[in-house]
Amino acid sequence: MPQNNTQDREVPRISRQNTMHATILVGPSKACWTLPLDLLTHASPFFRAALTGNFLEAKTKTVTLPCEDPQIFEFFVHWLYTSRFPALTDAPSLVAEWDPQEPGGETKTHNLVHLHVFCDRYQIRTLRIKTMEELYVHMEDPALNTFLPDLEIVQYAYENLGDDEAPLCRFLVDAQCHWASSQSWGADDTGGWPLGFLTGVLRLYSVFAQGSGGRESYLDACDYHEHGDEGERKACEGVF
Repeated sequence: MPQNNTQDREVPRISRQNTMHATILVGPSKACWTLPLDLLTHASPFFRAALTGNFLEAKTKTVTLPCEDPQIFEFFVHWLYTSRFPALTDAPSLVAEWDPQEPGGETKTHNLVHLHVFCDRYQIRTLRIKTMEELYVHMEDPALNTFLPDLEIVQYAYENLGDDEAPLCRFLVDAQCHWASSQSWGADDTGGWPLGFLTGVLRLYSVFAQGSGGRESYLDACDYHEHGDEGERKACEGVF
């Protein structure tokens, strides 16, 4: 699997006595979480800088994220404590919010994309990579019959990542070219697709048209990981 270059520090012992905590206020309603300080700062350079630097947040041990979705933040907190996504052994209400098992899997796709963007924004590299791995599996398995990400999801990814070459943006292009049908392009929404997305789709379709690969070829999960070098990629390919 991809190495985690951002977590060179020792894994924190959150069970130790008198551990310090930080307060995170999320969304317009300021939904409140009180979390172990070491756990937050280990996972995210953003929180490390905010809570241990010279900012006001470091003195108050409080960070406010007014524009974030509390539900997406809860998924992050769940991963922070468990190192995994919600599963059947967790609270049924949380599992239903994460993946209600509806036809097409739209809710889970939405959650993975939004959680990926959240991780990109707050430099949570390990979970950012995990969201790409899970989205790949979610989309690639024909047994799941997962719907392609719709216009709203693609717009959200491109607007918030701001980089057409970001792993998620490249995957959205590849997924569209491999699995889309003529019915995937509605006459009323073609003007809403991000320019970078349309350009990527046209480039890949041109490759297909010239006989260099095609829709029948398989996607490669490692293409969307953040490998530091070729050796890291080869090690990853042997696992994923």
